[in-house]
Amino acid sequence: MLLVAALSDLFDGMILRRAGIHAPDLRRWDTIADTIFYLGAAAAAFLIHPDAVWTNAILIMIVTGTQALGHILEVARFGRAASYHAWTGRVWGWAIAIAFLGLFALGSARFLTLALVCGILSQLDNIAITLILPEWRQDVRGVVHALRIRTGQSQ
Repeated sequence: MLLVAALSDLFDGMILRRAGIHAPDLRRWDTIADTIFYLGAAAAAFLIHPDAVWTNAILIMIVTGTQALGHILEVARFGRAASYHAWTGRVWGWAIAIAFLGLFALGSARFLTLALVCGILSQLDNIAITLILPEWRQDVRGVVHALRIRTGQSQ
């Protein structure tokens, strides 16, 4: 199921982009759906492999805290949540999918710590993007892209 969800997440965006569909609300709902799915996977990880979760509790709290801070900043700055779909978020999505796959299929938490570090970096990237952008934007690939938007070098 995790593999199907990861592939679906990859291909739904590709299909929409090729179809020329760039609706901000649709992109935001995609982010919400991904978040709900991975929260469910995290709850299952806690129930099935609680030791792996407790071992990484500090990183989980940091990811959760930076994500909450990011959402607070987005709403305070732009009046709504962001939907950047930055490259770091894509890396985090794949890293956490691989980590959960390893955890559930192999019983190995080997990749969980790395995935959580990717999550922290992704959230810090989102926070930086939020602080850099002059106005709300969707689909900002990263800090460099945000800086280009701020200086008028990118649309």
